[in-house]
Amino acid sequence: MGETEFNKAVANRHFAVAFNQLTWELMSQASRTRTDEDRMRYAAYASAMHWSIVGTQVEMTRAEWLISRVHCVLHEPVEALRHAQRCMQIMEASLEGEGFKE
Repeated sequence: MGETEFNKAVANRHFAVAFNQLTWELMSQASRTRTDEDRMRYAAYASAMHWSIVGTQVEMTRAEWLISRVHCVLHEPVEALRHAQRCMQIMEASLEGEGFKE
């Protein structure tokens, strides 16, 4: 029986995508419990953490935008603005370099 090699990059990408999808799933619910709201927040940050390891500027921009959106949905304007500003900083930095490419 062959042994599957553990690949950290593949694992990080898998979890980045999975947590991103969970965030959207929770955000699309018509109503959420406090636990759902906490999970939505945690999932957005978890996705960003995994993208910070294996993602490009595109994924990090999207991750910061998603965190900002979650905070907007949860009526947390200070945190929403902080992550929206991070999103803009990443975009502006990438435009100064090679350009923002997908």
